[in-house]
Order: sequence, then structure tokens, then C-alpha cells
Amino acid sequence: MRVQNSKFQRELEVAIEAAEASGKIMDDYREGRIDVKNTKSSEVDIVTQADHDCQEKIVEIIKREFPEDGFVGEEDLNSGSENNRNWVIDPIDGTFNFKNGHEYFCTSIGLEVDGETKVGVVYSPSSGLGQMFYAVEGEGAFLREGGSDERLETSSHETVEGSLLQLTLIKNHSNERWRTHSNLLEALKDRDSRYLKQGCLALSVCKVTEGVFDGVIEYGWQWDFSAAKLILSEAGGNYRCRPESSDGLDEFVGSNDYMQNKLAELLDDARP
Repeated sequence: MRVQNSKFQRELEVAIEAAEASGKIMDDYREGRIDVKNTKSSEVDIVTQADHDCQEKIVEIIKREFPEDGFVGEEDLNSGSENNRNWVIDPIDGTFNFKNGHEYFCTSIGLEVDGETKVGVVYSPSSGLGQMFYAVEGEGAFLREGGSDERLETSSHETVEGSLLQLTLIKNHSNERWRTHSNLLEALKDRDSRYLKQGCLALSVCKVTEGVFDGVIEYGWQWDFSAAKLILSEAGGNYRCRPESSDGLDEFVGSNDYMQNKLAELLDDARP
């Protein structure tokens, strides 16, 4: 581990332990049959037993060390704490990918203190990408892969033109969202920008920290980006996160910082 003697050293160690335990559960499920328990906002917004098992294991490990802390999680988990320390958990981000054999999925664990993320861990296990991204506020961001830990740094691409983006705007298919999405795609086409839609916000933000993507435009929930936004900031990136009143989701625009204002302005201009 490249972070040493931090104020949140133990919290990082426990978050990594919990993420690895969740990853082991995911790996075990991927060896067998993964059944869908139910759907949420759409037919691709699914929940499996693995989601619940991973969340239970993460909470169990963290509670053992920090019994006074609260938890916020995707699978009906909301127990705020009196000490203003809350662990924000997405047990499996990219469940649809996970269930269908695509490697692009992960566990996301963030510790928020007074609403600010202090520790972030995003882990895609061996049945996924085999990568762990982690950060502590003020200590930099790191990637663990193949037995070594390396400091993360975003790309230095400066313009929307010629960039590679992660883009997922359509969630509940509102008319306004459709028009924004269409306008944005047209603007990106005019600028010769390329984009992908991978369906895993936390991992996509981390891929900006690795320099794979130059930017991300997504809509998601607190647990989708709590950990990843800290990792992005500590890798030299930047982001804008604001509530989206139409369906309760937050709008997330993140990048390598060089093109942050231009990317945010492009989205704003695309609104009908």
C-alpha cells in the first residue's frame, strides 16, 4: 500500500479488506449461475443475490472496526450516524454487466465525514478487470494491479475535440433527457470526439484517473461516485456534481481537469 501514516490509514485498510471480500463473493458467483432477484428503474437496472451478499459482507467487516459509523448503500441501506461518519457503498456497480459476463463491474466504498469523502476504494476483482483504485484525501490516488501499486495521473488532453469520453445520459428516458442526449451527441460528433457507454459509473470515473478516458458525463446516485470522485481529485482530475431534479439522480461531469470547463459547458449548452 502506497499510503502510509495517514489520519485515515486504518479506514483505508478496512475498506480494502471489505472490497476484497466483496470481490471474492463476486468471483464465486461468476463461476456459477447468477439469478436476478428483481429490477428497479428499468429491465437493465437489476438486482441479484450477489448484490445483497456483497453489501452484507462489506457492512459486517466495517462494523467490526467502526461500530459507531453509519452506512448508505444501494440495496436499501440507510443508517446515518451521530458522528457524521458514513460509509457509502455500492456492492456491485455494473450489475447488468456482472450478470451477463462482461468484465466491466466493481465494488465501490467511500467514507464520508461531514459530507466530504475522505477514503475511496473501487475494486474490480479477478473475474472483472483485476484492478483496485484507492485514495485518501491529500495522499494521492493509486492503482493496485498485478501485485504492485502505482500512482495514478489523468491524461493531459486539453480539448473536447479528439477526446475519448464515457457517456451515459439516458436513465428514465424523459423527454428532456432524450433531447439533451441527442444534442450532446451531435455536438460531440462535430468535435470528432469518441464515446463509450459501459454502464458502471464508479469504474468509468476511475478510468479517467488511469488516463484511459479523458472525461465522463453520467447520471447516478451518491453511492455510484462517492469513492470515485475522491480518487479522481487525488489523481489530478476535476468534477462537477449537482442534483438532477427530474428523477432524483445527480448529474456528474468529471475529467482530467484540462478540459473540465469545456466539457461542462458542452453539456449545459446541450440542454433544450
